[in-house]
Formats: sequence, C-alpha cells, structure tokens
Amino acid sequence: MGDLLKRVFSLDVRSIALMRIAAAGVLLWDTCDRIRHLADHYFADSVIPFEIAEEYYKYAPTWSLHLLSESNTYQTSLFILQAIAACFLLVGYHSRIAAGICWILFASVLARVPPLLTGGDMLLCSLLFFLTLLPCSKCLSVHSRFKAPSGSVYSFATAALLLQFVVMYTVTGLLKINTEWVDGTALMIILSDTGLAKPIGLWLTNFPLVLMVLTWGALLLELVAQVLLLSPYKTNRIRTVGVVSFIGLHVGIFLTMEVLVFSIISIAGLLSFIPSSWWNYKPLSKLTPAKSNDDDSTQSGIIPTAFPKISNIIAAWGLFVFLAVAATSLYTHATNTYISDKIAIVAHQFRFDQRWEMFTKPYALCYRFAAEVRTADGRFVDLLRANEERPNREAAPQDTVKFKSSRWLLLYRQM
Repeated sequence: MGDLLKRVFSLDVRSIALMRIAAAGVLLWDTCDRIRHLADHYFADSVIPFEIAEEYYKYAPTWSLHLLSESNTYQTSLFILQAIAACFLLVGYHSRIAAGICWILFASVLARVPPLLTGGDMLLCSLLFFLTLLPCSKCLSVHSRFKAPSGSVYSFATAALLLQFVVMYTVTGLLKINTEWVDGTALMIILSDTGLAKPIGLWLTNFPLVLMVLTWGALLLELVAQVLLLSPYKTNRIRTVGVVSFIGLHVGIFLTMEVLVFSIISIAGLLSFIPSSWWNYKPLSKLTPAKSNDDDSTQSGIIPTAFPKISNIIAAWGLFVFLAVAATSLYTHATNTYISDKIAIVAHQFRFDQRWEMFTKPYALCYRFAAEVRTADGRFVDLLRANEERPNREAAPQDTVKFKSSRWLLLYRQM
C-alpha cells in the first residue's frame, strides 16, 4: 500500500521547479497588472475605499497587511516588495522563503478589494502556499546553477497539490450537470457574450456543432479528472494523457474567453504533474544529466524536504481545510442547505475558500452593464454609452461595453 501511494502521489522535483518558475512568472505579471491600477483600486481614494473593504469583512473576519494603513506610499511599497519576492522565486533564490513572502503579500492584497477576487487568484494563492512546503529550489534555480538533477518528492504537500486540481475539476464537473451543459449549448451561450468572449470565441459561434462537441468534451474531461491524475494503474502514462488534456482545455479557455489569470495559473500548476519520463525528451533533456524511468515503479531517488514533520503537519491541515470547503460546497449545492460559516472563515485565513461556479450557469455570465443617471431636466441617460438616453428603462441595453481592462469588467460584474 505504501508503494502504491508513493507512486500515485510522488512528483518529479524538476516538474515542481518548472511549476515554481511558471507560478512566479504569473505572479509577477499579475503584480505589474495590479500596479497599473494602483490609484484606481488600491489607494485611499480608490473606487473601493478602506472603510468599504473593512465593512465587507465585518461578519467574516480576515487579515490583510494592505488594510493596516491608508498611506499611498505604504500601498506602493507592498506591491514593490511583492514584485521583488516574485523575482526571487522566479530565479530560485531562497525559494521557500520567497514563496512564503509572496503568499503572505498576495493573500493580503486579495482582501484589499473583495470584488476583484477570482478563482484564478485563489488558485495562485494556493500554489504559493504549497510551494513553501516543497523543495522547489533543488532544480532550475540559482542554488542548483539552473541544472535539473533527477529525483522525486513524496509528502503531504505533493498529495495536497494533486488533490487541489482533482477536487477543482471534479467539483466543477459535478456542478455543471445541468440543462445547458448536458444538452451541449453552454459554450454557445458563454461565447455569444461579446463582453466575455475574445475574437476567436466569437468566431467559434459560427460552428454550433463544434461548440456542442467541445461542451460535452470539457464536461467529460472534468468528471474523469480523478482517473486521469490519480490512476494507480500505469500512473505515468495515464497522467500524461490527463496533463496534456487539461493543458489543452485551459489553452482553449485562454484563447476564447476573458478570465484573467485563471487559465495560465492552471497551466502553471499542471506543470508540476509532468511525469519523470518527459525529461528524457528535448528540450527538457538538455537540462538534466540523467535519464528518467519510463515505468511506474516506485522511484528510489526521494528528495528530502527541509523540516519534513512541520511541512507535513501544515500541508495535512491545509488539505483537510480545503477538502472540507469542497465537501460543504457540494452539500450546499445538492441540498440548498447552508452549513456553518465557521468552516469558510477558517478556510479564508489560508485563502482556501475556493469556489468553482463561474461557468456552471452560463446565463449568469451574460451582462449588459448600464450606469444610469437622471439629468437636471428629468432625462435618464447611460454614462457608459456616451450619455445615450434610455427611454425604455426596463429593457437591457442592446450592446455590451468594452472596458479598458478585464479588472474593470470584473469590478462592475461583481458589484
């Protein structure tokens, strides 16, 4: 039984390092993108003032370094520190410490503007948390001189990382068992929204049969995630199919929809599941001196983790909280009965209170925003549409609005 668990839940240390680089790159891009909107979203006189953020958490306590001071200089300093820590994580300089700093600062900024919180943000936060518990600088780092010695890691942290994605896909698939996904119309509905769909997505609406097949394919893929990623039989080969399939799914989402970092951070996380045998092929083979086994036997080169007992205890606790959130989410969906908020409050402190409902109800994603005001002479106009008069106030606007960034779109949608 021990060998079976080790085979299923071991991850190649080179693949973990690859995930570290990708996650750090995503975090660095995300930080720079947030800095672009620093004055609009995070300063004292931004669209979400400090007192509004504090009021939001009145009955759901949280922690945030960004809510300790309204000073604009202080806010800017935190973002600069986050960018520096992301650079350290990217090159593998004291990676676990850098990952810890990144996790604290990123988890902190997520609480500053609650309406900007997305599933991709929560997933990135989760990956940063688990990187603090893994030997992620053993390969492709300053310490390893950017070489990639072979070996594997087996711990509660690797199990938690795998189960993070298995649970995410499985719960999402179960929540999608509704009319629109089962009859194959879900993607047509989603991609028909010009505010959400990218040009390629809009073009695909000309092929309803293709979208119907893709709808069913995405649903089926998510429902069999536990088989593809955790199969005890021919683990490496079946996991290869899973990794390639899910990366393809997220590439498709990235090319067709505006989902901020969700697709790219999902791909970054999936890189940690690359089987050892992949490292025998170019260009990956140029980074590692030794050939890797292509079979599913238990690997002998287990690389130790620093402070293994502490790391395992923290990872086990995080995994328990994460699974509790997933179980309560499914229970609430199935019975329409809410369980105590205490689980969500505890999970939120780790930023594990993830939700996987974005695409489950396609019609809920289609918006027609209107910023309606009444003029001095009694007319009702829409500020978002160049002061266009709205004689029929009950009707939804015919056209969507293009925002200057996806974050502004998200802000309007959430509010």
